[in-house]
Amino acid sequence: MKELNQITRLMVFVLIFLFPNTCVFGHNLDTPIHQTEFTKLTETASKKSPYFYDVASQKLKPSSIDSIPIYKELALQHARNRDLEQMTVCIDAYIKKSHDVNFVHASEFRAFKHEAPFQEVFKKYSLNFTAFNLFYLFSALIGFFIAIVMNFKRNKNRNAIIFISVFILIRSLFILHLFLYDSNLKYRFPHALFMSTLFVFVDGPLLYFYFKSITKKYIFKKQHLLHLIPTIVIMLVLLPIIVLSEEEKLKVMLDTSTIDYKSFLPPMVFVKLTLLFGYGYFVFKMYYKDIRNNPKISARVQKWQRNLVGLITLYIVSFTFYCLTVIRIIPKSEYLYHFQIWVMTSMVLYIGYMAYIQPKVITNSYVIRINSKYRNSGLTVSLSHELKEQLLYLLNEEKIYKQNDINLERLSKMLNTTRHNTSQVINEHFELNFFELINQYRITEASQILKDDVHHNLNIIDVAYEVGFNNKVTFNKSFKKHFSQTPSQYVKMFRVA
Repeated sequence: MKELNQITRLMVFVLIFLFPNTCVFGHNLDTPIHQTEFTKLTETASKKSPYFYDVASQKLKPSSIDSIPIYKELALQHARNRDLEQMTVCIDAYIKKSHDVNFVHASEFRAFKHEAPFQEVFKKYSLNFTAFNLFYLFSALIGFFIAIVMNFKRNKNRNAIIFISVFILIRSLFILHLFLYDSNLKYRFPHALFMSTLFVFVDGPLLYFYFKSITKKYIFKKQHLLHLIPTIVIMLVLLPIIVLSEEEKLKVMLDTSTIDYKSFLPPMVFVKLTLLFGYGYFVFKMYYKDIRNNPKISARVQKWQRNLVGLITLYIVSFTFYCLTVIRIIPKSEYLYHFQIWVMTSMVLYIGYMAYIQPKVITNSYVIRINSKYRNSGLTVSLSHELKEQLLYLLNEEKIYKQNDINLERLSKMLNTTRHNTSQVINEHFELNFFELINQYRITEASQILKDDVHHNLNIIDVAYEVGFNNKVTFNKSFKKHFSQTPSQYVKMFRVA
């Protein structure tokens, strides 16, 4: 629990130092009483309007009659008079009182759809689907699918599966939440309010325990649940809002509620940033100590691990810039806001992609389990890496896989070593046997040849012979295993394109 204690102390220090006057959620002692949109109405509405400004509540109130039809009538009247400024203010006031966001689509306002004053309130409440938020929706759905499918695959390291799949699930929920807000669907689904905020603090612990489960013999202990304390706290803080009715949640979204959730945003963001830095430090420590310099890790696994650590680093950096915009140390920027979302989306899609094409890389222990037949091998670590480099040269530069009579014996002579050492190098560094490795290179070469055949002059059997196969049956079988389709289907796909 040493790591948890260090993170907790850092988090408390940051909160006390940055927000000494924030006592409870929604009440900042340094913040003056918020002036509502109704106050703006007093500055722009007609003097003949049947309402008055109440100083005590700082709100515009109707004089003895319902204000909702008044705001509606004023908006329509200003539309007829082509007074766009006052019309826009009245539309906004009406929507905030009536919660009827579809009012912006009224036929009386269509003539002003491209006018600057009306455009602002129109974009604020109307459905807004863009390439960006539709991409977020697509990414979220992919993430949900991957998170579910991963748990149906058999794997010895169940802990790694659980931690990484829950991480993808929660990040996908956040991306979906962002889509609902960015497209203004939040007004149609008010219960989306704080939907993903409940799990805002679990990213760090999930990544930390995922790395721990693949680098060490991880055993779950009850004290590990202490890492969920920040998440439990945020759930308890948000519980009064979560249980609100749709109407009350709409008031919060429309800034007409007495709940000032915006004052809670800065401390929440900084707590998350503190947790990301804390858990990120321990993840990097595990990576550099237990993985990066471990000679028993295959090249594919090293690449996956390096890319994931890189994405985590980039996410922490992007979230740091987002924090700086929240406290206005740097100007507010849409690019900086979406940058952290793009990085997060990239993480979800990358993990999903790797889970699909190389599931063993994600879920197996990163330290390769040496086969019992190699337990007493005399192959040293330095010689193993030297043979691996020689083998890669023969495959990539000499393209020995094109020799249809290549076998383990011939390859061993080229490497000037024994069959046993060659087999061990292939197993440990590529996690394949000799024939699987050779066929993988052959199929990759064949697919590229077929793809580049723009004039469609090549026969599939000729390509099979060219890359080293002796017969079409073996070629078709290997090709389908690699691409999940036959060579003919592969060629047809590119011809259609």
